[in-house]
Amino acid sequence: MESVNEQFSHQLHRSVLIFLGVVIALYGISSFFPNSFLWGVNHLAFLSPVHRLIMLTAAITLGVLPISRRYLGALDRWLSSRSLTRMEVYIVLFVIGVIGTFICYRFRIITDLYGDSRTLLSLLSGKVYAIPDLFNPKDTEPLTRYIHQMAANVFHIDQKVAYEIISAIGGGLFLLFYLLFVLRLEGSVSWKILLVILGLSGGANQLFFGHVEDYTLVYVCSILFLIAGWQLFEGNATLGTMIVLFVVGVRLHVQMVLLAPALLYAVLHHRRRLSPKFERWIEPKRLFAGVALSVVCATLAYFFYFHADRYLVNDQAERFQKVFLPLVNPLPPPHYYTLFSIGHLSDVAQEFLLTVSPVAIMVLWLVIKFYRRVDWRQPRIMFFGLAVFYFQLFNLTVNPLLTMERDWDMLSLAAAPAMFLAIALSHQLFEKKLSSAEWATTTGVALAGAVLSCTIFYLNTTEQCVGSRFLGIGKWAFRSYYQGSSYLINVGEGMISDKDEQIARGDKTIRELLPDASMPDFELANLYHKMGNLLYARKQFIRASYYYGKGLDNDQSSATATKAIVRIALQLRQFDDASRIISYYNESANQPTVIDFDGLALAQRCNYFRYLQSIGTDSASIQKELDHFYETGQ
Repeated sequence: MESVNEQFSHQLHRSVLIFLGVVIALYGISSFFPNSFLWGVNHLAFLSPVHRLIMLTAAITLGVLPISRRYLGALDRWLSSRSLTRMEVYIVLFVIGVIGTFICYRFRIITDLYGDSRTLLSLLSGKVYAIPDLFNPKDTEPLTRYIHQMAANVFHIDQKVAYEIISAIGGGLFLLFYLLFVLRLEGSVSWKILLVILGLSGGANQLFFGHVEDYTLVYVCSILFLIAGWQLFEGNATLGTMIVLFVVGVRLHVQMVLLAPALLYAVLHHRRRLSPKFERWIEPKRLFAGVALSVVCATLAYFFYFHADRYLVNDQAERFQKVFLPLVNPLPPPHYYTLFSIGHLSDVAQEFLLTVSPVAIMVLWLVIKFYRRVDWRQPRIMFFGLAVFYFQLFNLTVNPLLTMERDWDMLSLAAAPAMFLAIALSHQLFEKKLSSAEWATTTGVALAGAVLSCTIFYLNTTEQCVGSRFLGIGKWAFRSYYQGSSYLINVGEGMISDKDEQIARGDKTIRELLPDASMPDFELANLYHKMGNLLYARKQFIRASYYYGKGLDNDQSSATATKAIVRIALQLRQFDDASRIISYYNESANQPTVIDFDGLALAQRCNYFRYLQSIGTDSASIQKELDHFYETGQ
């Protein structure tokens, strides 16, 4: 009869193959729905059908066919036979870090749209950070900005380039520290190969590919903090290092404070060795009670400090001030995006699938099935579990401001504790319990998931793919979070080089979104306005006037659309209409105080063309003036 371990090993093996089937199905099906809620796993939708088929075939080959046993078995034997000195290990890891830095910079993200890099660079151009700013509690990421600004000044490079270089260096440092951590672990070579795949295949690693935002350095800092935490529970004296990393990390970005509960647990666990009275404070029942109490306190703060349960106007200033998503949103369906709306819960799940390694997700999948085989009282698991819980709680409740599809970087920091929790859980589930063949299959499935998820790195380097992806996630965002979705769509369409195709695609997009539009719809107004600009640039004035008019129907306060309609009326020689519209505009916008001098100048041009017409100026001369006005706007 089979032993208990053999039965478990076979069950685990079957569960891993089921996971592979789910992953293949998920990526395969979502590849046919580029505009859907599956934005976290629909990477293949933006590849050509041939490349899509190649990727799916490669994943199946790596995960199922006997070839995985051969190449992984050979790799296992080769690594097991290597014996390097400590100095040789450091040299090899240094070389890998340098190569990793070069790769991250060479294949950096082609667009700076992710996050809010334009606002960030504008802020840095207007403020010089100094040492005293590092101690300003109101500044949420002063050390990060100080480092980047100082690097740009010292090396006389553009601020954006400084961010890209430091981002790539962060990737090299991550490789160096993470691989050194894996090498020092006590465990089989097969398990360590799995951990390498785990670390390299996280979508959060996009932060290292020239990402222009404030999250790369704090992500690296959180990795080091978690590595020190692992070593602490192995008996090493790393608590002081953890505290220093935590303080530095909070100044790199305030989100590091979410690791405070895990740090407190580490402190209590360390003190337990010195005094038994601390033992009771880390018992599971007391720990869960403490977590529950913190959630209650956070809930009270949500209602009575942030007053975030409902929004009154839902503008960006209110969303920024209240921090968290509301329970009541003033927007009508389908834009009713609240804390417990289906669209938001779906976005949280997709963001997790995008940023967390598929290997970690596989481990969590297996833990759900074999939860009884996990020693949940193990300090290491409780430590990383606390870190994961508070990061995911933050991701669930925070208002992304720019949609979760754009704010993946702010939310991706949760991938670090999820990765280390998966390491701890996988050690309990896998180590010394799988045969070599089962290890090969498990690692092959991990590689299969990695191949599919890592296509996001390729998409980010290809303008056509990035444009198609922005267009797809913008359409979904319009039906979910809503705010800022038109910007994603306009950027995606703007990456289409052929202007006629860009116009046709824009018109098609608007028609697709109309059934879900509200009235008025400010995001739709932006799309209409962009179409008007494209058509005006191609001198299709009548069509441009239609789109500007539709934009005004949805946003009557749009000064740019009003003035654009006036310019079109001039080009169509409807001088009286142009004068009437701009006069009405100036009466409302420039009285009692002039705030738009462009409106006054435009009114003057309208009167000038009316004068030319009234004195009988020949048509050719008027057209010459109109052409000059079209080219210069004056």
